[in-house]
Amino acid sequence: MRIVGEAMAKLAHKKTECMGYAVVAGEFSSIANAYYHRAEDLAAGSITSRGAILGGIMAHEVGHLLGATSHSRQGLMRARWDDYDLRALAKGNLTFGREEARHIAVAVARRKTAGD
Repeated sequence: MRIVGEAMAKLAHKKTECMGYAVVAGEFSSIANAYYHRAEDLAAGSITSRGAILGGIMAHEVGHLLGATSHSRQGLMRARWDDYDLRALAKGNLTFGREEARHIAVAVARRKTAGD
């Protein structure tokens, strides 16, 4: 997991509203980037702290690395968070969906077994 600023984010040529991205290369080789400036942008005018938002972005990207391959219509794996999502995040209530959590649990078990 890398936390990168706006200048580095621009080099990735992602959309400006993108909060980060994850790349899986091989079974266990992977990297994720969380955009610090997007946490700052989302925190401006919100009740949610920059730190909570950055943590949510990081969790979202780790979710991609561990098997939540697509975005969802609600919860932590939404592509874009609105005010409702940010309020839920501030309260610790923005979570992975059931199916996403199941994929992540399977991926974590696979990694654990591979390390034994």
